[in-house]
Amino acid sequence: MMRSRGTRHALLVTVLVVLAHFGAYTYVTPFLERVTHVPPGLITVFLLTYGAAGILGNFLAGTALARHPHATFGAAGGLIAFATLALPLLGRWDVGAIALLVLWGVGYGAVPVCSQAWFARAAPHAPEAASVLFTASFQATLSTGALVGGAVMDRTSPSTIMTLGGATAVVMVVAVVSGRPRRSASAAGPGGGRRPGRPPAR
Repeated sequence: MMRSRGTRHALLVTVLVVLAHFGAYTYVTPFLERVTHVPPGLITVFLLTYGAAGILGNFLAGTALARHPHATFGAAGGLIAFATLALPLLGRWDVGAIALLVLWGVGYGAVPVCSQAWFARAAPHAPEAASVLFTASFQATLSTGALVGGAVMDRTSPSTIMTLGGATAVVMVVAVVSGRPRRSASAAGPGGGRRPGRPPAR
């Protein structure tokens, strides 16, 4: 199964986006406390808003994925990248932080359904194996993301965590775009691709 280019590509983009998300989101509460200065009683409201946006993202991805699998996954990673990179700048204010959390929630809400669909498309002959690989890659990477984020957090700041998460999400978007299959040009007919006309009259 891992010999398939599609499977390897699905694994790469999944690892990158899950690493970006959990490396940053695990420490979003310290960010809200130290940078946005959200009162402890309101942090739950911010996180609930993020969660509601995630449900919306999951629904939107489900409707768009069948026709635009690469664009949908790329857009999900792009929303995560934009939100996490912008948080250190715009997340100092409540309105900016909550707006970016909504974008982040929509983006990440689309990730599981996109990733699972990519694995399934890459291995249509082995759906069970594709599902196992999807689950295993998700679980391993989310733990790694939280661990790496914790190591960075101990040495830097919540804003740095967000920036690094955003940079990783940018790499994921680049991987999605670079791996997008190109449409083959239509076969040109004789005569330099012009439509064949009637033979000249003699």
